[in-house]
Amino acid sequence: MPRNKTRGTSRDTYSLANIEPYRLISEAARAFYRRNNRYPSPNNLRNVESIAKNLYQHLTVRCSDKPWYEHDVWNMHLDNRIPRRENEPHAERVISLEHITQPWLKEATRFWFSQALTYEYYTWTSIASRVTHLNYFSRFLTTYQHSPVTLGESLGVIRKLTTAFTDYLKTPVEGCHAKALSETTIGSVTSTLQRFYEFAYENKDLVAENTDDKAWLGITADHTRLFPAYKRKKKGKAHPVTFFTPDELAVMLSHLEVLKTPMNQRITLEIPGREPATYGGVGDEQAARVWMIQALTGRRASEILMMDFQPLTMLDVDPEKIQEDSFIARMNYQQTKVDGVEPTILVDVAVVNIIQEQQAWVEEKYPGLEHPYLFPNPRANFTGARPRSYRSYADTLKRLDQTVKLTNKAGEPLRFSQTHRLRHTRATELLNNGVPVHVVQRYLGHRSPEMTMRYAETLAATAEAEFLRYKKVGSDDRDLGLSAKDLLEISQLDHRADRILPNGYCMLPPTQSCDKGNACLPCGAFATDASYIQEHREQLTRLEALIDERKNQYKARRGEDMPETNVWLTGRLREKTSLEAIITKLEDEAAQNKAVSGAGTSGRVALTLITNPAKDGTSPIIQPNLRTHR
Repeated sequence: MPRNKTRGTSRDTYSLANIEPYRLISEAARAFYRRNNRYPSPNNLRNVESIAKNLYQHLTVRCSDKPWYEHDVWNMHLDNRIPRRENEPHAERVISLEHITQPWLKEATRFWFSQALTYEYYTWTSIASRVTHLNYFSRFLTTYQHSPVTLGESLGVIRKLTTAFTDYLKTPVEGCHAKALSETTIGSVTSTLQRFYEFAYENKDLVAENTDDKAWLGITADHTRLFPAYKRKKKGKAHPVTFFTPDELAVMLSHLEVLKTPMNQRITLEIPGREPATYGGVGDEQAARVWMIQALTGRRASEILMMDFQPLTMLDVDPEKIQEDSFIARMNYQQTKVDGVEPTILVDVAVVNIIQEQQAWVEEKYPGLEHPYLFPNPRANFTGARPRSYRSYADTLKRLDQTVKLTNKAGEPLRFSQTHRLRHTRATELLNNGVPVHVVQRYLGHRSPEMTMRYAETLAATAEAEFLRYKKVGSDDRDLGLSAKDLLEISQLDHRADRILPNGYCMLPPTQSCDKGNACLPCGAFATDASYIQEHREQLTRLEALIDERKNQYKARRGEDMPETNVWLTGRLREKTSLEAIITKLEDEAAQNKAVSGAGTSGRVALTLITNPAKDGTSPIIQPNLRTHR
């Protein structure tokens, strides 16, 4: 170990900054063995390793005059010289070059990423991912004992090496990746390697000078074509947009009480339709408020976690006219994913109340201090100056998932940690309520309408699936001659509201007008399905009551029963017969298909997602009976 004489004494001193972490770990393991006659357990060894590495990083960064990029570990919390955005959503992530073992590759990577951060080619998050990609390449070169900078003397030799690298990524490798990487990950890794060599080719003089390696001057245009130029065959569409149904969201909202309950307490939930259940508290009311704001606004998690302490701009609204769903403020969120988007949305009373509750909580926890963020990190944050990390938030929600273990009606798990589904839910709700796509695009913070259209496509696919689930029948319980898809097309081609009836569909061609008034039941152009069966039952009940009432009135006036040949009664009995036949037919269909509820907008088939339970304070599921006990 490096040693120096202590001034005024003859004793040697050691500088901890010059002791590599592995030396400290080895010494600690040997000392443990001398005391206990055995080596420390893996968990204890990991703790020692963590302490040694953190100590080494603190000393080497804080006690060194080297530029920030010359260190092998880049940590934003330790080194304020690292370029960063005003609000960095993943500042807690550490970038390490230690796993790149080839000196020429490590130094070139160091120069590339330092330039990318300085000139904002890449964000901190992007570089953290790309370092992992180059780690794969470094392990591959070590495995194949290949180290030249140029990878080969010709394009054929280079392509042979990169083909072997692609095969390496597709094959499980012990100590590297336990299973074959997905096609998407492989594409990202090869793309990063290609961008790396493109940068080296375009800046080879600078790379050679900054790495002190003249071999980089041998980079040619062949290195900009490491992989064949072909388009990968698309195996399918992107992952489908999934959302929580109102019932699922209501159940999840009621279980947020478990998240708020302190860890030393237990809570019993009594929810209608479910057995009473007792859970141990997770003790993170701050995370519960983040989740609620996500459910109400559809924002990304990072946009909420990094909000300023005062994110609200109140609107000039008459207090006497404010209702539960009234927009009363604009909320400024932190948009770090998409540039050129105005990061503000209108919010209602519920969101404002949650934010004000969180502000009071922060002021109580950090009294007398400035509060830059609304949601401070719960650990290693004595002054409250650091925003809550996504990892901390996600870990808390995973603990909640493990505690409550919720499932939907199909037995599939409902996970609080899948927070992006809240964004999908909000987007689908807006489109289902008839909000124009360009307004939804602005609300979600999308730069282009293509991403927003994913939700519209999901909405259309869901509508078609719901429409085709049920067999359409005519007014006299007969089967219609058209196929279900033809009926769907007919109903969608004409987007007038008068084609969507309260109890079915009007199949009258768009060029023809209706001359029957409200006499739809006897009409041959009338069609309905099992989703309207309850409406038909209620209509039959009202019709029977009306017939009895008119018969009684007739008898009171004339002293005799109304004859069956009465013009009015004949028409009503014909409607009754038609309704009874339709109900009988649809009940047979309903025995095989589950009913669907929903209210459509103009020209749109009804969907299952109608309201957001997070905004419906009257829902009995959202207000369970709670019994908290220690």
